[in-house]
Amino acid sequence: MAEEPSANCRRSGRGTRDECLPLCEGFQFHAALERTLAFIKAINRYAEQRAPWKLAKSAAADDQARLRTSLATMAEALRLGVTLLAPVMPTTTARVGAALGHTAAASWSDELQWGPAPHRVPDAAGPWCCSRGRRRPRRLIVLASVLVLSIP
Repeated sequence: MAEEPSANCRRSGRGTRDECLPLCEGFQFHAALERTLAFIKAINRYAEQRAPWKLAKSAAADDQARLRTSLATMAEALRLGVTLLAPVMPTTTARVGAALGHTAAASWSDELQWGPAPHRVPDAAGPWCCSRGRRRPRRLIVLASVLVLSIP
């Protein structure tokens, strides 16, 4: 279910990656950090717009599909945002990765690709998706908390 807000979030993530890679390679970490934090704020706006806490209360199939899409999009966006913070916040990146059971890719630029990949998450649908009848939004909340508490 490719919805416009989710597509916008993916585009924003890819755009942020495309801007931050050359900035970090040019040792302009302050500019990359500003762009990354703007992306993280956009993730927050996406979460407020999608309101997964409301969708989770609904039994409607449409709402459940939106919930799955929203949680998967937020999880991947947060993973990308945390990965973009690695040059300036390696400890936070490692903590979030450990919380996810995440195995890093061979290179940082490989790690910055949007979407599921065999080296990233054990479940191809993502660890927060409501797949196979299980809901795991708490892992997303934990990830977001670790990220927010780590940013000064």
